[in-house]
This record gives sequence, structure tokens and C-alpha cells, in this order.
Amino acid sequence: MKLINTHLILLIISILYFNSLYAQDNFQTFEKDPIKVKQLVLRNGLTVMLSENHQVPKVFGMVVVNAGSKNDPADATGIAHYLEHMLFKGTKTIGTVDYEKEKPFLEEINELYEELGNAKDEAIRKDLQHQINQQSILAAEYAIPNELDKMLSQIGSSQINAFTTKDYTAFINSFPSNQIESWLDIYSNRFKEPVFRLFQSELETVYEEKNRHNDNVFEMAYENFLTDFYKQHPYGQQTILGSTEHLKNPSLKKLYDYFDKYYVANNMAIILSGDFNSYDLIPIIEEKFGTWKKGDIKKFPKFKEEPFNGRELVEVNLTPVKTGIMGFRTPPNVHKDLAVLQVINNILSNPEGSGLLDKLIIDGDLIMAGLNAETYNDYGGTMIYFIPKLIGQNIEEAENLIKTKLASIKNGEINDEKLNSVKLNIIKNITKKWENNESRVLEMANSFTQRNNWSDYIRLENEIKAITKEDIIKIANEYFGENYLMFSSKTGFPKKEKLNNPNFEPILSKKEEKSEFYKLLEKSTKTDYASRFVDFQKDIKAKELKNGVTLTKVYNPFNNVFTVEIKFGIGYLNLPILKYASDYLNTIGTEKLSSNELKNSLYELGCSYCFTANESEFILNVEGPDESLSAALSILNDLIQNPIVDNQKVKKLKEDLFTINRVYRDEPAFISDALQEYILYGENSKKLRELNKKELKKLNADQLISAFNEAKT
Repeated sequence: MKLINTHLILLIISILYFNSLYAQDNFQTFEKDPIKVKQLVLRNGLTVMLSENHQVPKVFGMVVVNAGSKNDPADATGIAHYLEHMLFKGTKTIGTVDYEKEKPFLEEINELYEELGNAKDEAIRKDLQHQINQQSILAAEYAIPNELDKMLSQIGSSQINAFTTKDYTAFINSFPSNQIESWLDIYSNRFKEPVFRLFQSELETVYEEKNRHNDNVFEMAYENFLTDFYKQHPYGQQTILGSTEHLKNPSLKKLYDYFDKYYVANNMAIILSGDFNSYDLIPIIEEKFGTWKKGDIKKFPKFKEEPFNGRELVEVNLTPVKTGIMGFRTPPNVHKDLAVLQVINNILSNPEGSGLLDKLIIDGDLIMAGLNAETYNDYGGTMIYFIPKLIGQNIEEAENLIKTKLASIKNGEINDEKLNSVKLNIIKNITKKWENNESRVLEMANSFTQRNNWSDYIRLENEIKAITKEDIIKIANEYFGENYLMFSSKTGFPKKEKLNNPNFEPILSKKEEKSEFYKLLEKSTKTDYASRFVDFQKDIKAKELKNGVTLTKVYNPFNNVFTVEIKFGIGYLNLPILKYASDYLNTIGTEKLSSNELKNSLYELGCSYCFTANESEFILNVEGPDESLSAALSILNDLIQNPIVDNQKVKKLKEDLFTINRVYRDEPAFISDALQEYILYGENSKKLRELNKKELKKLNADQLISAFNEAKT
């Protein structure tokens, strides 16, 4: 019989008790927090942010790193994005059957890639690529492809993904709440001693991603615009995917260097929202993540961007239709003026379609106009993009139309009703973010990566409420003056840069074997799934309004925002013209209200609406504050019952469709989708059921309203 060391047991109990006190005493909570975030910084500097949501037995999790493409070395752009991909390949214990035997081949591959990066002679490069391929085939004998994905799928995960931005990188997925310990185990080990195996296959994936990006003419034009907008900063001088030259010469050594520099506990956060108890969770997080290494994070260098000198014009020929972008420099994240700028941006363009730029589209003054507000940690920008009418309007004329709208804001030509409705709709959209775990986590991640306190982040709602007309005039004049970048692209078809994959022999690796880590995980994985079923008698209220029309209702526990869907049981599979009827109904009014009056009436109530069509249904979606439900449905009932015949709107609709066709008809992605649909559905392919050019030319308002009336039956 072994003697029990009571002193040792008491010491262990004391340590565990001290740790639990440390966790609970150091939780930070925030006043008037709609999602009741609990925040904690572990001893190694790792930030933990938790938000409980017990509505469904699921959790959305993220590990976020405060480093993105702006942190790429200037001679190795695309590293952050490459690394995001490689962190799916495993570690010394995940994704391998025997790391010690695999290691020599991986080290040789690393060295060969360094030689490849320095080689200029094409014959030498081909020889090095052949050697890399041969070593990769040998290393693959020990690799288990996609084991991380398999483990996450094993515990019921979905949305397994990652993304890289200019400022940060994030790794995400959703999973059942009873698997939270397994998820924490996987993610805590995922970032310990990663091994960048099977690099060849991922290199080919990144090549293809770059080629798809280069195929998108508007993405390439915007990338070109940013180089002139941020003349010094990596925001404009480096891209997330990296330059073609750097992608051709990847460096595994630089990948490891980037990881060692930025993937340290005090530069990272674990963020969770879902069905869990925070106080039960923290000791587990401390145990699994507390061993992560701390690092010395240097402050990001400053890149000074000079103000634009008046209207700085850049003229190119990059797009299939003439296109313009007006770029105004705005402040970075956490700046005091951002709340007012958000209101101004929404006056110009908003999701509800009632902005000044939106009106230019609805009235047929422009083919397209919109706004992209970029707020990064170092700089910000408001980019107003537009497409002039194809005939009889040049870029300068379209630019002047937009300047007229900006002038109206700077001159204070906005009444209190409009300002209040803008604020009401912004607050509605903020409130809706708290309805699901994913958007909660993304907002917490924004707070962490912007280095501001969560209490500052959630103060936005009150800041929006306090904004006055005088604030709007002051900030509009400060940021939307005469100093801006005017990017003018006339019709052109630039040569597309292509990355050709090296002529590698395919890698075949062990597909069915499992690592020791995976085997242990399987033994500890819970199989008693905490299913929570909908009770159709209690949870859903149903009432038959009349024969064939049923109203169903559920309670929204998160906020006072309603969502109504009115569904008609026919779609464009049986009535192809409904696809165009939905676009038409989104732009017209009634005998009582013009389209602008209708949209503004709803916008003043904090409401929005949208008609859509899918293969089997025609749908009207409406949302807004609960107190506006009756008034909104009354307004929209008039539109449903009495849609106006407006052939000018049909003319605009057809112009837009012809423009879209002109832009995308030769795009590889468009052609690929069309071919895939044809392979799957043959003559029933969605694109073959669309109206052809001749039929579109004959299309009129009576036909569209007739189709809608048929749907209503």
C-alpha cells in the first residue's frame, strides 16, 4: 500500500483553488452590455472573450491573431495568407503517423525552397522544383491529409474556415456545445509546434486562388486604386494574396519566422459565444491555453500618408465598362469621428436602399453607385464607386452628380426626420448583430484587434443617438472636401497575369490512418449530443388566416427587431420571369407613393424590405423595430395590391441586365458556374431558363406585374 503525501495533495488543492479565484476575480464585465461579455487576460497574455447564449446547444469559436497582410515582409508578401492555409496541416502530433521519420524530408524541402527563391536560371529552378517534388512525395508517406478538418468534423463542427485581413488573421468554426472541451483541446494544440507539411498541394491551392482573383476585373481595378490611395502604407503597397513574383518563390523559413514572431499568446485571443458556463470554462481554457508562449511584440511602424493635393486624377483602362472611384481619406479605428462618419455614409448609401447614392440608381441617373467604408487600424477611407450610363454620360459627369449629393450634406440639406431615420436604422442593424453567435464573435474580434476596450466598442449605439445635424455638417466638410483621389477607368481589357503550377507529380499520402492525438481525442469525445428540439406546439404559434394562407410566429428573445417573410409558392423554375419581377418590385412605388417616397416612409420607421425569387418561392422580406410592424405592413400591402406600371423602371432594369452581361459574360467564374449548372441540370439549367436578349428587349411592366399577380394566387 502506497503512503499518501498529504502535503502534496494540499499543495495541489491550493494551486487549483488559487487558479479558480484568479479566473473569477480577474473577469472583466461591462455595463449595459447587450451580450454580457466576460473578458480575461491569462498570465501568458492571451485574451479570452466569452459571451453566453443559451438559445441553442451550439458554440461559435475563434482564435484571432493581431497580425495580417500589413505585417508581411516587403520581400515576401502573401505570407500571412499562406500561413493561414498551412495552419490546417497539423503539428508534430497532428497530421502525421511518425513525425521523427517525416522530419528529415521536411527539412530538406525547406532548404530546397530557400534555394529556389534565390535561383534565377530557369533550368536550375526546374531542377529544384523536381527535387522538391520528389522529397514531398517521400515526406507524404508519413502525412495524414486534412486530419484537422476530420477531427473537427468528428465533433460535429461546421463552418470550418479561416480568413486573413489587412490587420488580423482568424480561425473559426461552429460546433455542438457538449464538444467544447474537445474543441479547446484541438485548437490549443493546433498552434503549438505547427508543421508545414504537404506544402506543394497548398501552394497549388494558393496559386489557383490568385488566378481567380486576377480573373475578376473589378477586384484588380480596386487593387490598382489602393496603390494610389495608400502610397506608402502596406494597405496599398501589399496585397493579402501577395505579388505573383513572391508567390512563385515561397519561403517556408519566412513562414516559420512569421509564426514565431506574431503567433504568441499576448498577440492572440480566444473568443467564444454560445451555450456554456463561463466560470466552468475558464479553468479548462487556462489549463489548455496557458502553456502558450509569450512573445516580444514590436509596435507596427508608422507610414505617413500625405493629404491628397486637390483632385488627384488617375486614369487607366482596366474595366469592361467605364468605372469611377472617388477616394476620401478618413481616420483609423477607434477615432472619435467614426460614429458621425458612419451616419454620413448611411445618408449616402444604406442597406435599406434609401440613400442619396441609392436614389441616383433608382432614378436612372447612374447604372451603379455605392460606398465602401474602410476603417483599418492605421488609416481609413471612404470609397464611392460608380458606373455611368453606357451611352450619353462620361465619368466626369457621373462624378459631378455624386459631388452634388456630397454638397447637399455639407450644406446641411438634411432634415431632422431623415437624420433620425438614419440613426434608427443604424441602431437596428447594430442590435441585429447580437442575434447569432457568429456575428457576436466577429464583433468581439474587431474589438480585440482594434486594441480598444469592449465597453468603448459597445458605446457606439449611444454615440449614434447623440449625433446632431451640426455634427454632420462639420464632419462632412472636414472629410469630404476638395482633396481626394479620383480613379477613372475607361473600357479596357488588360492582359491577365497567370500563375502556372509547376509540373509536379501528384502526392499520394496516407488517407485512412490516424495520429496518436486523433486516437486519444476519439476516446475522450462525448457522444451524448445535447439535442434540443423545436416543440411545434409550444415554440411556434400558427394560425390559418384564410384558406391556403397560414401565419406562423416565433418570439425573438434577443431584441425588439421583427422579421417577416411573406412567401408565395412558386419560383422561377416554373415561372422564369419572376426573377425579373423581384428586381422590378424593389424599384417601383404605387399610385399613392413614388418608389423614393415608399422607401423613405419605411426608412423613417426603421424598416426595410426586399423581394427575392428562388427556384420554388417568391418572397417578400420585411424587418424593423417591433413598434413599426403594423405601419410597415400597411405601406407594403399597398405595394402588393397596387404595384404601379412603370416602364421607365423596366428600361432601367434592362440596361442594368445588359451591363451585367457585358461585364461578366467572359469572366471564367461566370462561365464555370454556367457549365456546372448545365452538367447538373441540362436543359433545366437556371441560366438557360433566363430570358434571352430578344425576350429581354420585349419585356415590359405589364408582363412583370402579371407574373407577380400569378404568384399571389
